[in-house]
Amino acid sequence: MTSAMDVDKAKRQLEEATQELELLESLTPAGDIKAGAPPTLLSAFQTARPSPLDKDKDKDKGTKEHPPQPKYHKGDAKGDQGRKGKDRGQGQNQWQRTGGGASNSSWRNPRGMGAQGSRDPWSEEELVKDNVEEFRAAMKLLSTVMLRHEDQLAIQKQDTSYVVFIQTGFPDSLAVSTHRVAQTWHSMKTAIPEKLEAPMRVLLFQHFIKTVLSKLELMMQTPSSKSMAVNMGLLAENEEDLMGMKWDQAANRHVPDSNIPTVKAKAAMQLLQKVLTLCPHPLVISRYHATRKLAQEYQGATLTMLLQVGYRTTEADEVWQALGGRDLSLQGRHAAECLGEKAGVADMVKRLQLTNGGNFCYCNAVIKGLLYAMAFRGGLERFFNGGMLQLLRGILQRSGATHLWRHPFWVAMMSGWRQPSRQHDGAEFMQFFLMKQSSAAVHIQVHWQAKEQRENLWRCVDGGSSAPLLVVPPADATADESQGLHGYSMQELIDHWHMQETLHASVSTPQLLALQIGRFDCNQQDVCAIKRRFAVIPNQTVTFPVFGDNDEVLRSTYVFRSAIVHKGRTPDSGHYFTLLFEDSQIWYADDGDIGVQRLRGEE
Repeated sequence: MTSAMDVDKAKRQLEEATQELELLESLTPAGDIKAGAPPTLLSAFQTARPSPLDKDKDKDKGTKEHPPQPKYHKGDAKGDQGRKGKDRGQGQNQWQRTGGGASNSSWRNPRGMGAQGSRDPWSEEELVKDNVEEFRAAMKLLSTVMLRHEDQLAIQKQDTSYVVFIQTGFPDSLAVSTHRVAQTWHSMKTAIPEKLEAPMRVLLFQHFIKTVLSKLELMMQTPSSKSMAVNMGLLAENEEDLMGMKWDQAANRHVPDSNIPTVKAKAAMQLLQKVLTLCPHPLVISRYHATRKLAQEYQGATLTMLLQVGYRTTEADEVWQALGGRDLSLQGRHAAECLGEKAGVADMVKRLQLTNGGNFCYCNAVIKGLLYAMAFRGGLERFFNGGMLQLLRGILQRSGATHLWRHPFWVAMMSGWRQPSRQHDGAEFMQFFLMKQSSAAVHIQVHWQAKEQRENLWRCVDGGSSAPLLVVPPADATADESQGLHGYSMQELIDHWHMQETLHASVSTPQLLALQIGRFDCNQQDVCAIKRRFAVIPNQTVTFPVFGDNDEVLRSTYVFRSAIVHKGRTPDSGHYFTLLFEDSQIWYADDGDIGVQRLRGEE
């Protein structure tokens, strides 16, 4: 009994050993085991088949290095009938010698492989089963990283992203005109793409701001319109402050919100004008599109627009401040730093000493006047670049006096200006300087048109570009011994230019407005030799006419910052100096002198 059990146990052990040997043989490529050398466990691991991750990568390589072996010898097939004797015997012996390969063992003992196949440690199923926890941990970590990334993007969008709701329930609404502007942009892109100056998102946003600005100006235009706005809750009782509004779901309309502080209507229009000027710059408007397709008619009551402002440029930062109301309250460290930078440049212009050494006062006065005004309209970086920007920064930071025409770079940049040491017309030199500095000219030039109404349509009859823009007083602006000098404010001169026989206005809003007041009449030889004497009253702020999309006239507000004054009988004689305006103070700046503070109204 005991002997029989021992025999059965030994037999089972032999069978298990045989199965393990066959398993190792199946893991060992044919030809790697030398004749007479039994396979070892180390050789089996070294020649094991690749992991599932490497299976596809090594598929082609393994096919080239180890071509597949036939499963079994087909015997005397039809193609083998002609093979006899030595050749046929050698072919059969060669197949028998490779009987230890993986393919041979797989068919030679299918029962053994079937018993062990499910426990193959190198199979794809076993590898996935063993590493399932690692895969779960990796996927959980990847999901966590993606969620953190999404949260970070959402945090960054909180201050730069806005949602604009546009009502669609009335004729010719902003939603309809937005679709019309988009259609025009697509038509131009197809027909004349070279004339497109900005992406569609910028044009749509410009149209939105311009429409809101025009509606505000109409609301503040007459006493009756202001009274109507007060009755609607849009204006406060003083008819000057815009009310904060919220949507009342029950009443289905906007109602005043006492938790939102009021905003001065004039300040709001100035901010909108600022946004309208800055938004065409690169990287300012990153996104402005509808959440659904634009159309001529809409089913819903509102059209939702998504707006995102950039944050990588100075212009984008100023737009963000304007939309966030930071310019009104002057709160926040970043807004204070921007204002401090502008004030710093303005103070340096006041301390700037430009020596004459001849008849260079026309040049010194023009440069001081331009630099001081630019300090309040975005700084020198907006108007200049390259070597000219470095030169102007250097002379502003210099403590002593500077003679521009002794600087080699300045002389090279002003090449073509005839006889600099002679007295010249200051306005003529400004034109030449801006022609040389195109980066500054694009922000100062006024592109104007003259229109007249024919058959209920406005037609353009004249136009041009000017920097500075010439404005002249009425024809009767001459000295009267009995009544003294006629006096005209800057606003009156602008309005006189606007209200001519044909309606004059700009087609775009310049960043900096430069005006030339016509004081000289030409004689018979067409030489400006007759000076008209009249008084000019500077306004602290002026409004300048700009044509809108539908030929309506809008108004852009400017602050009076500097004046280049001429004293003499002709433009190319006499003396030029500069007046710098800051709030209620006037600074007198002349050649070689630091600006002297003077109060408004002082002789």
